[in-house]
Amino acid sequence: MLQLNIYKARLYTKEITNLRKIYTNKIKYSSSRDSFDYKFKIFLDYYKLASILKDNLIDVILIMFKGYTLEYFYTYKFRNKGKFTINTIVSTIKANYKGLEHRINNL
Repeated sequence: MLQLNIYKARLYTKEITNLRKIYTNKIKYSSSRDSFDYKFKIFLDYYKLASILKDNLIDVILIMFKGYTLEYFYTYKFRNKGKFTINTIVSTIKANYKGLEHRINNL
């Protein structure tokens, strides 16, 4: 099983590298000040442009994040021991930052 995962990762190294190059820090999602839906649509466009198969979105979504959102993603990932879907990642991050935005606006 481990050998299969290493092989799979090698197949997409070039595509993932290309995605990292074209998806710059300037357009990454970082907090409630950004529109998650807007940034996610941009990410999906770049993801398709990099020719990464649809099934691998869960493996590369972390490229979309920076700052506290990236830290939050890793905390969520390790807490759930890899048992999550792209939908749970998206909904959890949106809920976390929507709640944060609400708290900031009501100070």
